[in-house]
Amino acid sequence: YKTKLNLIRSTNEFNIDHDDNYQSNENSQDLGSFKHFNISEETQKRLKVRNVECLFPVQYRSYNDISSGKDCIVQAHTGTGKTLAFSLPIVERLQSEVSNINGRYPRC
Repeated sequence: YKTKLNLIRSTNEFNIDHDDNYQSNENSQDLGSFKHFNISEETQKRLKVRNVECLFPVQYRSYNDISSGKDCIVQAHTGTGKTLAFSLPIVERLQSEVSNINGRYPRC
């Protein structure tokens, strides 16, 4: 069973085809390896506790664009990891912000 993922950036669109059990594929695991992304050790640790050992294709293809602040529209089937694709860069940005000593700045 194949799933087609579409990541649309501005006017550019490309498709990602992957097997649903891609994690058994060494190439997909390497492409999604945390070592390729600016993801903190703390976040990696928390993901691994939830058995997330690498990013899914929709996540590793969109992570750098989303984390750099580019406008992205990601189209993919249910269960392919879109929510984490968008939320992971947000979590990383919020964790990296310096808080105000006398209080805290709005985080969002």
